[in-house]
Amino acid sequence: MCVNSIPIVHPAFRGIDMPTTASDIDSLKLSDDQLTSFERDGFVVLPCRFGIDEINEINEILLTLTAQECPENIREKSSGVVRTAMGLHLRHERFAELIEDPRLLVPAEQLLG
Repeated sequence: MCVNSIPIVHPAFRGIDMPTTASDIDSLKLSDDQLTSFERDGFVVLPCRFGIDEINEINEILLTLTAQECPENIREKSSGVVRTAMGLHLRHERFAELIEDPRLLVPAEQLLG
């Protein structure tokens, strides 16, 4: 059974300081080349935003969540492989933290205007 909601502690950035100065925020913004790439390709790669330990932790949690048999995990009918995992931010605290992490939030806000 999936966990449908968890308490969210804000901000919980696992040792990542919130940007407090214009310079901090600017360092997280997309470059002109990245903006051009996004406009051309419809996506942008954000290299080196997360450390290997964070990536490993996120991947481990994702494996646990996608192993759950629940409606939030949309599976391929033929193979049973999860193709879409809905509401991860509601199902695990780490994903809830990610949606407010400035390393993702600043460029997202920049793209959305």
